[in-house]
Amino acid sequence: MSGTQLMSQENKILNVPKISNPNKNNIHELASLIQPYTMTSNIDIVNWPEFSYRPKVTFHIAHTDDSILLVYHVTEKHVLANKTKTNARTHQDSCVEFFVAIENDPNYYNFEFNSIGTVHLAYGSDLNTREFISPHLIQQHIRVHSSLGKNSLDIQKENTSWTLSIEMDQRIFVHHPDLKFQDLKARGNFYKCGDFTIEPHFLSWNQVPTKSPSFHQPNYFGTLVFE
Repeated sequence: MSGTQLMSQENKILNVPKISNPNKNNIHELASLIQPYTMTSNIDIVNWPEFSYRPKVTFHIAHTDDSILLVYHVTEKHVLANKTKTNARTHQDSCVEFFVAIENDPNYYNFEFNSIGTVHLAYGSDLNTREFISPHLIQQHIRVHSSLGKNSLDIQKENTSWTLSIEMDQRIFVHHPDLKFQDLKARGNFYKCGDFTIEPHFLSWNQVPTKSPSFHQPNYFGTLVFE
């Protein structure tokens, strides 16, 4: 990847379509339910050349009246998932992430999911001023299905693929009790990382031109337009 690509100041805009009455009860089929109505987006920006490994990562995102639907597709060399407790350090495993700030709120939610669906979720203005969301609320209002199952794993071989399907109920956005997704304007970014994998990597959807890896950078969020 060239230096121009690495340091591009592009601010991406992503339209998040509304899907009427999807069969959300079958979360293991969520990918096939939303894919026909959504565009394929890539998490492929290598912001820090010293971490050059780039697994293949795409995602699809949509919403309903009361939830955000998000599906990640990942192919990578080393799939690691040691964290099974809610709000553990999932970024150390094979991990996909969704950071989102509602409207003009200077604070943001960081949703982080390892490859077996363990959830880490907090809210705040930066890395050092964050408040964890209650594990009880996470378990009540976020549903996750991994194609790899729920048990810890360590798969060290070339090109293992996995899919993570996620439903985030509006009630998990606890600092925005009156949140409505229709016509919402938000800011956010999508990430793939794996701090403790054989080849550590830190990919983003929207560029993050900092000197060292740091996903907690709301100044570099893209724009999310909910239909």
